Amino acid sequence: MTDSTLGQRIKTIRKNIDMDRHTFAAYIKVAGGAELIKQWENNEKRPDENALERIAVLGQTSPVTLVCGREINPYAIKWLFEYLEAQERLLNKKAWSSAGQYDIWLAGQVNVLNLLRVWEMGVDKCTMEL
Repeated sequence: MTDSTLGQRIKTIRKNIDMDRHTFAAYIKVAGGAELIKQWENNEKRPDENALERIAVLGQTSPVTLVCGREINPYAIKWLFEYLEAQERLLNKKAWSSAGQYDIWLAGQVNVLNLLRVWEMGVDKCTMEL
């Protein structure tokens, strides 16, 4: 998804399935009707979690991608975390000597893990902004 705001992404999904705001509101079962959809599209209000899930289904995407505006493959992220956490355990077990190339490589892997942890908090924050 390339639209820069949640509202733009919702509007794109609605237009791609060729629905007016009133029909879209009825289809995703929200009580506010066309006015609420307009507020979402103008970023004046945000949909609740249930509405986000229904909109994401219509847009053939995930709620996280809909909210954050970028594709996130949860399986790849999970695998990457598992791999890097194993590297972190190796580094923590080792009696530290910073002279070896392997030690430097392991430290780099742990640094990547720490950066991913910060990124993950940002993704969680992105999805919790609702």
